[in-house]
Amino acid sequence: MTRGIIADITELSEENYEKIYQLLDQNRKNIVDSYILERDRRLSAMSEFCLYYLISLECGYDNDLFVKVYRSNGKPYFFNNSKFFFNVSHSGTKCIVYISQESEIGVDIECLSRYKDSNLKEDIINLFEKEELSLIELGDNPLERALVLWTKKEALFKSLGTGTLKQILKQKLTREHLTEIESFICDEYVVSIANVSLCAPILDAKNIGIKKMIEHVKTWKSKND
Repeated sequence: MTRGIIADITELSEENYEKIYQLLDQNRKNIVDSYILERDRRLSAMSEFCLYYLISLECGYDNDLFVKVYRSNGKPYFFNNSKFFFNVSHSGTKCIVYISQESEIGVDIECLSRYKDSNLKEDIINLFEKEELSLIELGDNPLERALVLWTKKEALFKSLGTGTLKQILKQKLTREHLTEIESFICDEYVVSIANVSLCAPILDAKNIGIKKMIEHVKTWKSKND
């Protein structure tokens, strides 16, 4: 089983944000509260909530399930449950979460508008050699293709759980490597997912309905609280 979900905090009302916050464990509440910007607090809460939702579709609630520890490269994993792999990324107002019971997984999302109106545009394009960029077919312009390559490399780095992002960025990927990392562009966002089947479903929180997701997770937790 491998599946993901994407969510946008612009669709999150104040009421639903408070309901989601109350569903989080104290550890995550502390993390959410530590952020200065409201956007970061909402992204942190929403991404954890989406993780709850995905796991609720696969198994019963366990209060100890969400205890996380971190590898040397900063990648989190569940301390008390080795059968679930997960990864989270967010940019702009969107977050994406994937879980898998098959293998380690890595995801990355980047908001195109973050780069279009800044000096970062040239920096990100110049980060890669033209030869390597020429392998990227997805994207209508150099910035989009550069961000596809960037997200592919970061997703790969997060799935491996070893080394450093700097090392991965320097490593030239072959066409075979690149095709094994799924990428797509949607609503001004570039997304890449490593170690996932191309047929693995990705849900959209907007289509499901935040309110429906909240009620589902609340019921799931109440059965074992």
